[in-house]
Amino acid sequence: MSAKLIKADEKNHYRVSKKISAKWLQAKTIHKNGTTGFNADGWLAGAGNGTYFLPTQKVRHGKKVPTLRIGYGAGNWRMAYAYKSKALAKK
Repeated sequence: MSAKLIKADEKNHYRVSKKISAKWLQAKTIHKNGTTGFNADGWLAGAGNGTYFLPTQKVRHGKKVPTLRIGYGAGNWRMAYAYKSKALAKK
């Protein structure tokens, strides 16, 4: 199936991927360190690629605050942390 998509994409000068990339997404539940999050994949991502979202806690200004850990790639490499407010994100 993927070989047919790739061949059709090359034949049409990559117009097929532009039409379906915004529509073909999937999300998978993931578990790490006792926490449940999810992985959002694009339509051609394989081997666990995509973006990972896991709720975590970080110490900010001496207090534990909820954060969202954002990772990417097959290895779930940390990319960033998201905070509920700008004040929490500032150092």
